[in-house]
Amino acid sequence: MVAFAMLDETAQKEKNRFILRHNGKYACESYNGSVYYGSRNTSNGTVAMGCGDNLKAGDKVSLTLESGKPGLGTNTVGPTLAEITVPATQPPSPSTGVVRGFSYNKTSGRIEVKLDEAAQKGQNRYVVKQDDKNYICESYKGTVYYSYKSISNGVVTMTCPITPVVGSTYSISAEANMPGYDPNTNGAVLASFVATSDMIK
Repeated sequence: MVAFAMLDETAQKEKNRFILRHNGKYACESYNGSVYYGSRNTSNGTVAMGCGDNLKAGDKVSLTLESGKPGLGTNTVGPTLAEITVPATQPPSPSTGVVRGFSYNKTSGRIEVKLDEAAQKGQNRYVVKQDDKNYICESYKGTVYYSYKSISNGVVTMTCPITPVVGSTYSISAEANMPGYDPNTNGAVLASFVATSDMIK
């Protein structure tokens, strides 16, 4: 399930820093016409900023207006513009978020991440990790690291050549900084799966 913030297009193109949070944790933001760690769609003067693929009933989503710009501190005690709690009756969301797929391909022996092409080309750092700490591969500004890349119909497939360990959790998260810097910045987890023996055999 994906969270969307509907922003006035004029305001979104200016130096207003809108930050979307999932359960109080940074998920994505908009600044000066760009969206970071999320998707951006425009229609009839409204920009839809989407992120937070792991939303579930009871989760809280908030939109705040913060000072500064991307790369600086995210908690500047800015005003909360909107806040909702995801209802239990919320229907499943279609695959319109940043992550279009995340799984292990037994045939190729690789973990596959499918990302929205526009988001993958933006200034977004998506990191694949084992058990939320062990770095595997990543994508940043259109380039993939320690992995392979292919593109089809607006979707970028990043494949990481690794055999999962049974019982371990594999995740893709939106992290701060850039390749070469610490990949564990407590970024929002966009998708995850637990490796099972059936998955690997």
